[in-house]
Amino acid sequence: MNQPTSIMTNWSNELKQLESVREKLTGRMAILKEEMDSLAIVVEDINTLTRVRRVLEIIVETVSDQLLSIPIKEGTLSLLKQLEPLQKIPRPVLNAMFRLEKTTIYQAEMGYYDNRIEQLREVLTDSALVTEWFLENYKLDSTKLRTPNGKSTQQDEDNSLIAKIKDELEVAISKGPKVAKTVSPPSMPIEPEINEFTAPPPEPVIDNDFETQKNTIRQIPPPIDPSNTTDAAEEENNRNNKITLIPYRQGSFWGFVDPDKNTIIKPQYTDVEPFIVDITAVKLKNKWGFINKEGKTVVPFQYDEAGSFKIGLSRVRKGQQWGFVNKKGEETVPTQYDGVLGGSAGLAIVRQGDKWGFTNKYGKIFIEPKFQYVYPFSDGLAAVMNDTGKCGYINREDALIITFMYDYGGPFRSGLAVVELFGKRGYINKSGRTIIPLDYDKANDFRGGLAAVKKDHKWGFINKSGDEVIDFKYDYAFSFYGTLALVQKHGEWGYIDREGNEVISIMYNNADSFSEDLAAVQVDDKWGVINKEGKMVIPFEYDFVGNFTNGIAFIIKNKGKTKGFIDTDGYEYFSD
Repeated sequence: MNQPTSIMTNWSNELKQLESVREKLTGRMAILKEEMDSLAIVVEDINTLTRVRRVLEIIVETVSDQLLSIPIKEGTLSLLKQLEPLQKIPRPVLNAMFRLEKTTIYQAEMGYYDNRIEQLREVLTDSALVTEWFLENYKLDSTKLRTPNGKSTQQDEDNSLIAKIKDELEVAISKGPKVAKTVSPPSMPIEPEINEFTAPPPEPVIDNDFETQKNTIRQIPPPIDPSNTTDAAEEENNRNNKITLIPYRQGSFWGFVDPDKNTIIKPQYTDVEPFIVDITAVKLKNKWGFINKEGKTVVPFQYDEAGSFKIGLSRVRKGQQWGFVNKKGEETVPTQYDGVLGGSAGLAIVRQGDKWGFTNKYGKIFIEPKFQYVYPFSDGLAAVMNDTGKCGYINREDALIITFMYDYGGPFRSGLAVVELFGKRGYINKSGRTIIPLDYDKANDFRGGLAAVKKDHKWGFINKSGDEVIDFKYDYAFSFYGTLALVQKHGEWGYIDREGNEVISIMYNNADSFSEDLAAVQVDDKWGVINKEGKMVIPFEYDFVGNFTNGIAFIIKNKGKTKGFIDTDGYEYFSD
């Protein structure tokens, strides 16, 4: 009798164990179902972001086609940067466009954010604002769409722009806040992310509109433009040099004068670049060439585009192909690339197809174009992105020094680089070791031993040990440039020193960081220039003032009718 009882007991125990296993499996299946449901929602959210991005591209390309006399295949970020100084788009709409570009560039990252729903809601709000403004200001029902060759072709309603937008967005487009057509509220900058690495290098900027090529874009720069990155030696050279020949506009033509306005090169060109080296690019009869300081042509007028010199090279374009001209006027990098950008450390960035790599100044491929994007070399390393969307760091021998593991990787400055993983940012050293934990929502480069970082919706400053040395109390903060940093509080801008003292009152409607000991600031709707003591050195009478470089800055006044250069004393170099 004992044996059957024992067998029954064993069966009972086994059944209980099986029941326990079944319950665990049921629980796991429920978890898997929840995960699958969540994944499906994330995929749908990503699809929504993709549609929003396409709508943004449609709108920006269409607006650019009407406001800028350039090809429209230059990339959303590049076009937005060119549209900003024109002041044709209300500031809230333009800010929404920048946010959408930044948010939608990495749709696949949506799944990593805890605040995904909130972020998606903000995206849809911004897209509603942008599309409503667009539909109100552009009559699209009878719009003629442009074919790739630039010719217009009549489309029926199903193929109209408005139909494309509705089809792409698949959400209500009239529920965002309305924006008055004739009123542009005080500017609100985009999240300050200097030297960011959150997007592929923008397409080469087409500089037909003169104001877009003579200034640093107002507000905080949108994500990374590697062409703005220069060697430390070049930055020092720019600070110490004064331009001896200054672009001078006389009516519709440009030439060059000395600081006393003595004509050195007669105004005869429709566009010019300032002299940085011994030659510069000038435009004549729709083509660009290069002249020396005596006004002699050293490179024939054969290019469709040409830029200023960086790392001793100027970008040039023939048709749709890009290359570089050196400061001797030699096309050392042939016009055979789909895109080029300035670089650093003697290396330029080139694109073949959709891949980026490096070439040296003599046109020899240094690192094959194989990355989704690259950042210029700094401290001997360059941040690059692989095909899976992860960032790592390579050296000049193309050896992987820091593995592909980050969602974002910035340049090394002072031995540290900003990296991001799962929506949080911190700092690593050149060995890939985490020096400052990834605890911050945003983080800028270290400059002069301090870095601006964002946590819990406020910006403050930390040192290289990770100590919080300036309180987190600002709505926005730039990195330190010299002894001062630009900060925002309660919608107004001012400047603090390294101890956090407010040395220039937070009182301006808008402002820029200091360059060459001067900063452009805005009071009401006019811009002027102050020095580091906060004293006005150039009156508030301009619609726009660019950064000072080599002693001059580009300006716009008289509601966009007057454009030209001024020096650090406010001396204007133009006549109408």
